[in-house]
Amino acid sequence: MRKRDLAGARALVICTGKKCAPRELSRALAEELRAYAAATHPEVRIETVGCLGICEKGPIAATYPKIAFHKRVGPRRGRRLVCKLAHR
Repeated sequence: MRKRDLAGARALVICTGKKCAPRELSRALAEELRAYAAATHPEVRIETVGCLGICEKGPIAATYPKIAFHKRVGPRRGRRLVCKLAHR
């Protein structure tokens, strides 16, 4: 995924790099949030990226188009971010 692929999209990007959290945890979070977004807010995309470059305290997520980084994102916080993106 490239930043330009998200042009104009509302998206939550989950880091799956191996330094900030176990990849399995980040990938499972992304899958859970994809299912949640598809069921409740289909206009919000959930994407994964190898590394966001701000390692530690993961899983890390970034919101688009207004870029903001969020650390220690779990399912509950991820669902809140999806809802927040949907209402922008």
